[in-house]
Amino acid sequence: MDRSTTGLPSIRGERPNVWLYIHGPSHERAITASRKGDIALTAAEKVASFNALAQGNFMHYPVSRLYRAWEEKDDPATVPVQLAKGEAKSVSLKDASGNRVPCQLSNVTFHADETIHTADLHFVTKNVPSLGFSTFYLETKKGEATIEQISGVYDFNRNNGQGCIVKIS
Repeated sequence: MDRSTTGLPSIRGERPNVWLYIHGPSHERAITASRKGDIALTAAEKVASFNALAQGNFMHYPVSRLYRAWEEKDDPATVPVQLAKGEAKSVSLKDASGNRVPCQLSNVTFHADETIHTADLHFVTKNVPSLGFSTFYLETKKGEATIEQISGVYDFNRNNGQGCIVKIS
């Protein structure tokens, strides 16, 4: 197995955050490279696991190399949300430890009673492990929303029945 992989090209350093290059002429190339890198790293981890199982031990499993290649990532996330009538006029998000996570809604539609029907929930995931996941909890609020500052980021929600921000403090 080692002979068949000796000719594979290696990538050193951190892959760039392609969102920084979204408006540049290399956008398509950057996205393609990022996708290929994600696929190649996943394949490398699976092949290394298969090789270790075939050998009956993980002595030659490339833990540090795979860890450096993957590392924990922070990525933007968008999740579609659908709520029942009367369930929420605003929402907030918490991580698995109960910490508030700044979030924002877009493409919001409302029920006749002005509660949220559907929306896209946007937030940033922090320290997601390779081939792993993080758990988040959506909290619904029936009352009118407020605007709170969380770690220097303003958490904006719908307010005053008009969908307007009425005060930033």
